[in-house]
Amino acid sequence: MPGISEIDVVIVVMTYLLYAVGLYGCFVRSGKKGWLALIPIVNWVLLLDIVRIKKRYIFLIILPLLNLVAFFWWHMCIVRACGYKGWVLILLILFMPLALLLAGFGTHPYDLEAMLKMKARVKAFCLDVLLHYIMLEASKSSTASRYWYMTRGMGNSRRKKF
Repeated sequence: MPGISEIDVVIVVMTYLLYAVGLYGCFVRSGKKGWLALIPIVNWVLLLDIVRIKKRYIFLIILPLLNLVAFFWWHMCIVRACGYKGWVLILLILFMPLALLLAGFGTHPYDLEAMLKMKARVKAFCLDVLLHYIMLEASKSSTASRYWYMTRGMGNSRRKKF
């Protein structure tokens, strides 16, 4: 019967320690207390504070699939604030603790403004994609087509009675 071996436990503990040490470096670079990175859940709340995301979004962690997107987004923001972009973000996907170590103890200057600009660009892009999807779905409906709006809807001042 397969179970959890000692090697599995060692791998999980080492990965968490690498993750916590990387967050420690990122917290120190941002001017926060680094030792808070060692406390689970508290480190995520502090991470949200650093990257200027509302703390109520911590509850995204309990939602399946959304937790992966949120977790990656938060860490992408902190890595970008530490001055890294491009290939480090790819490394973030592959092995997050190593990317956090590089960002936390790297030589790039801490740049909160660049992270805030990146957040604004990504937010605008996501809203644009969402709006495009909504308009695409609305155009598939026969009642919401341009022709309907022009002949029966808001586009015609002489409305037909049906």
